[in-house]
Amino acid sequence: MNSMVNKNMSARGRVRRLATIPLALLALALGSVLATHSEPAQRLARDVELCPLDAGAIAKRSIYLVDLRKPLDDAALPGRLLLRASRKLGVDESLEVFALTPFAEAPRMSLGRFCKPFADMDLAAPAAKHERGRASDCDDLPAQVPPALRADAQRYCELRGRITQRIDDLASRPIPDMAGAAHLVDAFAAIDASLHSDAAHQTTLYVFSDMVQHAGWYSHLDHAEGGWDFSEFLARLERRNDALGLVEPPASDLDVTVFYLPREGLTAVPSNRLAHKRFWHRYFGDRPIVFEDQPVVFGSAS
Repeated sequence: MNSMVNKNMSARGRVRRLATIPLALLALALGSVLATHSEPAQRLARDVELCPLDAGAIAKRSIYLVDLRKPLDDAALPGRLLLRASRKLGVDESLEVFALTPFAEAPRMSLGRFCKPFADMDLAAPAAKHERGRASDCDDLPAQVPPALRADAQRYCELRGRITQRIDDLASRPIPDMAGAAHLVDAFAAIDASLHSDAAHQTTLYVFSDMVQHAGWYSHLDHAEGGWDFSEFLARLERRNDALGLVEPPASDLDVTVFYLPREGLTAVPSNRLAHKRFWHRYFGDRPIVFEDQPVVFGSAS
């Protein structure tokens, strides 16, 4: 009798064990599917700067122009402001960085470019995904992100850090003999021209500068008391362009944010600062422009 009972119990046990095998296989298959879909189903082809090879896939462009032709009291400030601007980037948006040069023929020098291949909240820790303002940045990449996303984020941080270091190096160097030349108008015209060949993208222009135009044909330093006559500027600009055979590019569609450096002895005085900003408002015309004042800097702009 006992033998018969034991045989029946053993048979039932084998049935139960066999029944669990399909469930285990189903769990493994489901886990495999979930693991596969934790990464994007289709990843964009990108260049070494993490920008989509298909330029039409770039959602928005940003440009950061740094004017390091004059003395700075805080050499790290332009690099810090680059980091701040980069945090406003969305997925598949690009940021190009240029330094102002002393040459009217080539008024800007590229310091690099990078695109952001992820959304900020993609890097948020699971517990923080629904908490506003908790998106991660390069200093706190979470461990709980898929390997491919982590690799993209690390590459993005590397590119951004490299360009920030270039800015810091330039800002900390002694001011060269040609420091007085500040061809801001030529740099803005070059940016306008480049954007008209790529009118499909919305663009934001960031400018780190005291916004002191200083060239042979027109200089804000000629009227240090703040009497900047925009009509006189336009007349000189037209004469210069006619003499050089230049054509001013049509105004591009962009938003402008100026990290504005009031300069002691020139625009630190509130009335002069207001007149100076009014000048640039007229230059940019209908394009939105916002001035974000930085601490007053000392040292001559020439």
